[in-house]
Amino acid sequence: MNWENIDLSSGYERSRNVLDAINSDEILLCLEHNVRELTEKTIQAEFDEMLSRAVSSARDVFRANRANYLKSALSSRSENEVSA
Repeated sequence: MNWENIDLSSGYERSRNVLDAINSDEILLCLEHNVRELTEKTIQAEFDEMLSRAVSSARDVFRANRANYLKSALSSRSENEVSA
């Protein structure tokens, strides 16, 4: 799959998550290996950084595909207006 040019006519590509899920296993793995001193404050900071990276990545994917999303949404709206 090309994240720089998502094929929105493909059901498979449309179903892929743009924002990666962060599960508890990933959080624990990250904390165990990346945080020297484990406290509520340090693990909150690491989690916030994980979220920031995930959101930043999703924004990059969206920006790369903004024209695709617009074209698909306009086409769908046009089809719905014709059938109404």
